Amino acid sequence: MSTRLKIPRDLSKSDNFYYDESGNIRKLKLNNGRLSSPTDKPNFVLAGLIAPKDKVLDTSSLINSLKLQQTVKEIKYHNLVKNTGIQALLNSDRIIIYLKWLLNNDIKIHVNMMNWIYYPISEIVDALFYPFFAADPLYQYERELASTLYLIVCSISNKFFNFLSYFDYPKVPTSATQEFLDGLMRFVTLGTFEDDEYESYQKTLIELIQRTKMMYYLSFTEDAEKGTIISNFINEYYKPVVLFPKCAHVFDQETSISTDIEKMVSKGTKCHFVDSRNNILIQLSDVIAGIFAVLTDYTAITKDDEVNGFAFGLSAKEKSVLTLIGELIDKADSYSRFTIIKNMPYIEEERFARMVRLAKI
Repeated sequence: MSTRLKIPRDLSKSDNFYYDESGNIRKLKLNNGRLSSPTDKPNFVLAGLIAPKDKVLDTSSLINSLKLQQTVKEIKYHNLVKNTGIQALLNSDRIIIYLKWLLNNDIKIHVNMMNWIYYPISEIVDALFYPFFAADPLYQYERELASTLYLIVCSISNKFFNFLSYFDYPKVPTSATQEFLDGLMRFVTLGTFEDDEYESYQKTLIELIQRTKMMYYLSFTEDAEKGTIISNFINEYYKPVVLFPKCAHVFDQETSISTDIEKMVSKGTKCHFVDSRNNILIQLSDVIAGIFAVLTDYTAITKDDEVNGFAFGLSAKEKSVLTLIGELIDKADSYSRFTIIKNMPYIEEERFARMVRLAKI
């Protein structure tokens, strides 16, 4: 969701949104071509449950069914899934119990997924639309164009991040704007695609870079700090609050986030920050965040043919878990078109959707 666009709002909902997160690296730095966090788990996920404000949920039945050890004081994803990775998730009996409880109680989910490797790439593409942005007819293809550049970067990632470091990205000196765009052009022309659609977007990227060279300006350099790609994830917390202004938003207590959110939201917005140890719905939200972190990290680093092979080789139990997750996604989409937010390249979204779809076969 670009900050250049006016953010729409869903004024028809007044439920309670509960939140927890997974993959919060806090800050992403770039130094000498190296990112400050490992790239095998490139997704930040902010997710949770949506509960009707006037409905009392019987969580005790769920907790009893999960049969957790008495030493567990706070329910987390790792309490329900013994090991890491996608197969541990898909073979967890406790996850099945949890997902069925959500569906049986008509509890919706909300998910905000952000691939932080894709993020700087989308920011660069966004800058190519200066000063027109949403007024430019091509802006409707901004995500497709960013996804095209992402695919090129994935094939030469070390070289690309060395290139960004050389120019102190995101604080590219004004005097180096033309040289930066020339270098970006060279990277774009390196891409090879079998898909005609991606080739078309590649040509459009080249045209946009040529146009931007005449502007002598890169919008992402405003207020930028040398080498800091992401200073925090506050905007990801802010998005659902703005999208659902009549809902109550209940977050796990974190001073840095609560202080910033309170500065950003309008008066009367219902944001609450509570200790998750005292709120079972925040704890259960951690499970949703964990589920989607595992799935998105898998689709981010796995090739298309491997995803297909994996999906076709699923056991009946593994298929049932993916099918239940798919049902929750469908319910979320029916609730509102803003409930599932995806700041990721199209190819990863397609892999995710394909895996869930193939599980139904």
